[in-house]
Amino acid sequence: MKRIVHFYLLYLIFIPFHATKAATSDVNCATPTQLTLVNLNANSLTFTWNDSNATVVQWEVFYTIFNTGLPTASTTGTPVFSLQHTITNLTPGTYYSIFVRSHCPNGEVSSW
Repeated sequence: MKRIVHFYLLYLIFIPFHATKAATSDVNCATPTQLTLVNLNANSLTFTWNDSNATVVQWEVFYTIFNTGLPTASTTGTPVFSLQHTITNLTPGTYYSIFVRSHCPNGEVSSW
């Protein structure tokens, strides 16, 4: 199941949007859940997520302007080594979609 969370950045106003999850075949490396906004500034945001994969120590974050397409399995994001990430240099008044996936120790990668 894929979860997409959209953030709208407009002068310190946060509006979440959720789309339905799409089916996935990844069963050994679960997708991170519960993306949560923890800080919002005029041009940046910080968010956290949960991961049921107990041994994961690396994630990948990808963001794009809303409605410009979904990341594919071959999409490259930013490597992250904690359950929190800050995205900077955002444009006020722009909708963004944020995606996170796990890199499991067995070499598998979850879906976005």
